[in-house]
Amino acid sequence: MMRNNPAWLIDHQFQFYGSWTPESGKLQRGELGRVSGVYALVVDDMIRYIGKAKHLRGRVRSYNRYLVANPARLPRKAHAGIKSALDGKKIVSVYICIAQPNENVTELEAMWIQELRPDWNGT
Repeated sequence: MMRNNPAWLIDHQFQFYGSWTPESGKLQRGELGRVSGVYALVVDDMIRYIGKAKHLRGRVRSYNRYLVANPARLPRKAHAGIKSALDGKKIVSVYICIAQPNENVTELEAMWIQELRPDWNGT
């Protein structure tokens, strides 16, 4: 199986959470409680970014704050990547992997970044 695509994510227990579309510019998402885990941003069936969060819903929502409320100040490469993809009329999908109680999300994130080398992570 090819790495760095949504099928790889599904095989690694990620689930589709939502997406930004050029029409809305704002994340259309599912429901999610206060959980920690790892998330992936996908454009054109390629994983572009892997991130972690103690509170996944809050982290993903923070992207909306920058993209919608303050698009001139994009503090992370992933923010600029999302904006560029939307400006190019592309959909940015978000996949999440909820951490199990015994999992270290920092280690998972580092391992998957090293394996996949997503371009928005700067690796």
